[in-house]
Amino acid sequence: MAESRKAKSGAGPGWLATLLGGLVLVALGFGLGLVAGAAYEEPKLVAEHIAGRTVDVPLPAPAEAPAFGAPAEEQAVLEEPLRAAAPPPEPVREPVRELPPPEPPPVAAAPSPADRNPTDGFRIQVGAFGDIEGARKLRGELRAAGFPTEIHEVGSGARFKVRVGPIPTRGEAEATARKLETKRKLPTWILAPGRG
Repeated sequence: MAESRKAKSGAGPGWLATLLGGLVLVALGFGLGLVAGAAYEEPKLVAEHIAGRTVDVPLPAPAEAPAFGAPAEEQAVLEEPLRAAAPPPEPVREPVRELPPPEPPPVAAAPSPADRNPTDGFRIQVGAFGDIEGARKLRGELRAAGFPTEIHEVGSGARFKVRVGPIPTRGEAEATARKLETKRKLPTWILAPGRG
């Protein structure tokens, strides 16, 4: 019983000492971090300060306004430029002229199929093959069904990717992808214009 009282009474100041020790460590760590950060950011400035080659620069004194109840001569000197300044001239107002409404910008005609960039439009990837023959076979089947199809090869030893397109809009690409999934049972992946 005596030991448990001794243990309880001894535990009281221990947590306070631990807390204070922890706070001291945090403060020291913070201070060390500030010094290390300054040395990292401005090593030349810190080295010059340690070597004693820095110079104290005095801050400029703030402009002092005359205190309430200043002598009349000081008040007159301060207010004189305000009285002497003439009011600014009135701006000259010209009559407002109404301008004709601007012409609408010309509408660009849609490019003809011959003028279109081959990278314009969405594409739907429907397969990737390790050999060119499998890719050619699928491309032939899709072209026979009326789908514009191409084979895309990336790098040496890469897969041969069979893609349907270009398709002008995202909506048309999604509709075509649904047809390919349901009627042809092909996996589809829609690629945005310009994507390889």
